[in-house]
Amino acid sequence: MGFKSVVMLLSLVVIFVAGCQSSTANLRNVDEVQLGRDKRSPAEESADKKLIESVTAALRAETDWVEGKVDVDVYRRVVTLAGQVANQNVERRMVKSANGIAGVTVVVSRLKFASGN
Repeated sequence: MGFKSVVMLLSLVVIFVAGCQSSTANLRNVDEVQLGRDKRSPAEESADKKLIESVTAALRAETDWVEGKVDVDVYRRVVTLAGQVANQNVERRMVKSANGIAGVTVVVSRLKFASGN
């Protein structure tokens, strides 16, 4: 393996690790909200509420949305989708739709598939 290959490989590892740390920090922040320790500013809360509305509208328009089966939550522009969907194809479409909304930085899927699919 040449020097350039080693440098490129190390660069990719650094980028990957940095991304993992960022995602872990965002998930920790979501847990803080659930524990009542919300650290967002009023402007961040307002922006997150607008993103919930935008993501929800996009999901309804582009996927097999079943009211009451999927919850959308946003914390500091990180969207979390939770609930039950028919199959992996629907999950992928939902994640793709949510990722397509301006202002969304990460989409976390906590979606489960209906039994038998």
